[in-house]
Amino acid sequence: MNSRWLSAWMFALALLGGIAQAQVPQRINYQGYLGNASGQPINAPVQMVFKLYDVASGGTALWTETQASVAVTNGIFNVALGAVTPITLAFDQPYWLGVTVGTDAEMTPRQPLASNPYAMRAKQADGLAPSAPVAGSQVTGTIAGSQISGSLTNATLGGNTLAQVQGQFVAGLQPTSVAANVITTVDSTGLVGNYASLTIDMEGRPVIAYFDATKSDLKVAKCGNANCSAGNTVSIVDSTGNVGKYPSLVIGVDGLPVIAYYDATNVSGKQGASTLRASRPLISGHG
Repeated sequence: MNSRWLSAWMFALALLGGIAQAQVPQRINYQGYLGNASGQPINAPVQMVFKLYDVASGGTALWTETQASVAVTNGIFNVALGAVTPITLAFDQPYWLGVTVGTDAEMTPRQPLASNPYAMRAKQADGLAPSAPVAGSQVTGTIAGSQISGSLTNATLGGNTLAQVQGQFVAGLQPTSVAANVITTVDSTGLVGNYASLTIDMEGRPVIAYFDATKSDLKVAKCGNANCSAGNTVSIVDSTGNVGKYPSLVIGVDGLPVIAYYDATNVSGKQGASTLRASRPLISGHG
């Protein structure tokens, strides 16, 4: 038979299962009123043993902590459960608290743990599926690329440049990403570059067909390397009248360019396959 009786309150369940951040308090604040068998408040330090169970009676304690000297003043005491023995339970199911004072038997009934209102709110996040959408209005600040796995769908990425967007949202793009682009001027003679069509030849080098608006000619530029930084060759493929608009360029099976383009002088379509083959020496590096 217990020589003491207890009424108690549990405050601020601050231990949330599955949270790894070290700053989250791993303790439960517990306050109560302790009286003797006559109902008089106790005014002396006492030893108290606290246990957590997953059943209301019987069973085996999942966590035990002994606090050797708990101050009791006018029957009131306040302890932090977990201050002596860390609480490592997941808190993903109901638990009951058992309390033992001094040499008495464990008091009955055990007290069920109740959630703090904010812990109840956190339960909604714990129940979200990995694929659940997150509204953009719920995200503030900068998200590091290392914090993102998988793909982003219907996302608006912030940044003044593509490189800044890459830095914020992608941890490790390949060296050929936006941060490593090379811009090269291939032809600057007159008003050139209109209606450009580009393909890659069998050696991995760009080939560009485009319209020279100054001379109304069709031109082809064959780059000397992958980023067109050296060894480029620019050739006039057709200069008969106003030709070269809207080119469509491919590399033939023999490695030579084949171009379809518009002849504005004769108002017709032309295919420059035969002309290009005849001009093979002017477009070096093919074949």
